[in-house]
Amino acid sequence: MTGPSGSGKSSLAFNTLYAEGQRRYMESLSTYARQFLEKHEKPEVDNIIGLRPTIALEQKNHTKNSRSTVGTATEIYDYLRLMFAKMGTMYSPKTGEPIKRNLIRDILRELFSKHAGARAYVVFPIEFGPKSKIQDRKRLFLNLLERGFSRVIIAQDVFMKAELSALEIQEEILKKNSSLYGKPSKSHQVYIMTDRAVIDEDSRGRLEDAFVQAYAEGFGRSRALVVNDDNRLIFQGIYSDFPSTSEGEMRFPELTPILFSFNSPMGACENCKGFGNILKIDPKLVIPNTNYSISQGAIEPLMKPSAKDWLKQLLVYCQKNKISIHTAWEKIPEKDREKIWTGAGDFPGIEGMFAELDTQKYKIQVKVFLSRYRSPIVCDACKGHRIRLEARHVFLHGVSIGDLAGMTVENLAAWFEKTPFNEVEREMGKDLFPQIKNRLSFLLRVGLEYLSLDRLA
Repeated sequence: MTGPSGSGKSSLAFNTLYAEGQRRYMESLSTYARQFLEKHEKPEVDNIIGLRPTIALEQKNHTKNSRSTVGTATEIYDYLRLMFAKMGTMYSPKTGEPIKRNLIRDILRELFSKHAGARAYVVFPIEFGPKSKIQDRKRLFLNLLERGFSRVIIAQDVFMKAELSALEIQEEILKKNSSLYGKPSKSHQVYIMTDRAVIDEDSRGRLEDAFVQAYAEGFGRSRALVVNDDNRLIFQGIYSDFPSTSEGEMRFPELTPILFSFNSPMGACENCKGFGNILKIDPKLVIPNTNYSISQGAIEPLMKPSAKDWLKQLLVYCQKNKISIHTAWEKIPEKDREKIWTGAGDFPGIEGMFAELDTQKYKIQVKVFLSRYRSPIVCDACKGHRIRLEARHVFLHGVSIGDLAGMTVENLAAWFEKTPFNEVEREMGKDLFPQIKNRLSFLLRVGLEYLSLDRLA
């Protein structure tokens, strides 16, 4: 059946032919069988000759999620999320430094390979803010002493690379003035020692237990202070049991598949909520014809009766600043157009007027009014990638998941073919790569090589 859009092709096919074929088939069944089946009304038709039982494959868009894309509909993006969670490396958005989590076995491997035979203090940091009182600091040290921690190193000594001396908490708390507490109204940091030992095979177990305890007491933070025979610092290892930079202070999220999901609050861009764009006032809708002057109604929303007060403000502003309201909008100097748009002084500008309306969008008429002048604009924060900042800084062979989602199916398939995955990555992806490649191959075979994964479904 052919015909122009709206001529009734679908109605004839589904509502008449298919419906009548189904009804006749149902009537051929027994009364017992028909009671379990949905009753079909007779379509508006006099008679159809030679009609057999019918099957209909309807063309319907079953996508209900406005965030759904080609990548999520084909599940390719879901496999990419798994791939980046397993193989990707996160980098600090500020410094570009790799983010990693320090496992105890990796810490010991580093210490034994670089500092075997030297003496090491395993410690965890404690910070006191400038508002903390000396008495509160003293109570904390007493609590530490009761729990079995007896030695402390002042962080300032480590910073100055001076000779390290482990202060005995038991002795220091008896003193009237002790460097243990720091100075009132000033920040203070100390390192609580969990153990000290020579880095050799006999002490491996002790060192491992010391780091386990340091992580537990230091909220996932620990230090290894390696000293020479003169007890001077030769190496400070800063470690964290959570993803962090070498400084070990700032926490980053774990690399999990949900971190790359724009359908989840865990992974979605905070600015656009995972949509990739933001509805903003569109200058082209507000000023549809730039050949018109302000007096001719160039600023279309100000011509509405409800906006007469704003129009009056605009005319007063133009009169004070000698801006011609009879000159075509496009011929008004750019600096004057900018001030009319963003506002200046007491004049709120067009943006200010819409911002005021935005506070009243609980009113249905205001919501409808605003929708007329808004258009989706690519999110400034994520640049359309839809995912949070940390997820955008996870890279695999120099590309992020957003870069791959922005590729066409053809280019993405070529990327997987030419990327030199190492042996470890191939082992990690032995179940992922075939699934991704099979889906890409299918899209190529049906002629959809021009689509990108981030295209809306």
